[in-house]
Amino acid sequence: MSYDRSLCKSVMHSTPNPSNARDGVLVVPDLTKDNAFKDHPDVTSFPNIRFLASSPIISPKGVVIGAYTI
Repeated sequence: MSYDRSLCKSVMHSTPNPSNARDGVLVVPDLTKDNAFKDHPDVTSFPNIRFLASSPIISPKGVVIGAYTI
């Protein structure tokens, strides 16, 4: 899956406080009701994703290098 198609870009832009990513666990109980995700193709069509939980992956130097997303 390409980066543009994945939820990763939206997750990285939706982190509550990017400057303090260690506190930035993101939980969206219903993606269809969230403005950042409701129009994503994987929410509007198959596989019809509804729930998202994401935690930043932080390098030893403190840089956010990705997100672990369920």
